[in-house]
Amino acid sequence: MSWIKTFLISDSLFLADSAPWASDAFSSLCHVVSSCKNFKVRIKSAAALAIPADRGCYGDSERFGRVWRSLATALENSEDTNDFFEYRYSDSLRLTLSHALLHLLAVSRSQDMPALEASLAGDEGRSIKEHLIKYLRAEEGGEGGGGGGGGEGAEGEKEAGGDSVTPQQRVAGLQQTLVRLKELEAEGEGREEEERSKETVVGFLQDLLQICKEA
Repeated sequence: MSWIKTFLISDSLFLADSAPWASDAFSSLCHVVSSCKNFKVRIKSAAALAIPADRGCYGDSERFGRVWRSLATALENSEDTNDFFEYRYSDSLRLTLSHALLHLLAVSRSQDMPALEASLAGDEGRSIKEHLIKYLRAEEGGEGGGGGGGGEGAEGEKEAGGDSVTPQQRVAGLQQTLVRLKELEAEGEGREEEERSKETVVGFLQDLLQICKEA
């Protein structure tokens, strides 16, 4: 995917709820964020997937789940490159992916809980938690407060919509997400499954928050 196309899609996702091309746009971004060899394009795609402020823009729970899985896979594989030129953007990529995952948690609804639980309850969830801890603790300009990413870390923060955001502000955002998820009420078919899954997701966030507070 070209830079221009990525920019156009990312800008258009603000209106993606009812757009006829929304499904193709999300599919393209999900593919690019998890498989493109160019890390800067991956960063742009991950940032684009975190743009919609309204849950409805992500479509139904199936599409929301695909977006989550793509970001989670991309995070797990964020060091998989033999190209040093690309590898130097890996810190930036992880910052942007972590921000995007936390954004999805922040806008998620009750119907999304089973897909989130499936990701967070196992080995993938433990890996995601490790990356999110580093993101939540990261100072501006690098992952985990280190200088390994140099200016690329700061660039990733800007791409993720988190320009000059402190660790304290990130943790405060996580607290708000936790409060909101606790108040979610499942309705209709699948209510019991959604409630059980919500408990797992809430537990994951509580553990994450506790670890960050103890740091």
